[in-house]
Amino acid sequence: GKALLAWAQGFAAAGGQDELAIDSDPNASGFYEHLGARVVGSIAAPTPGSPQRARPQLRLRTSAA
Repeated sequence: GKALLAWAQGFAAAGGQDELAIDSDPNASGFYEHLGARVVGSIAAPTPGSPQRARPQLRLRTSAA
């Protein structure tokens, strides 16, 4: 996970991007936050067993790698 994210940060930086937009699974947002991403919102993503489920939206600076 960390190696792939570091690669994506480098790829985005090489393309002139300042940050990555991450549409996260609710159970994975802690992973991204631990690596420096910040939560900027959420999108409703209800499932049959979890009608209030939401997907966190995060941003991660490409220089954070």
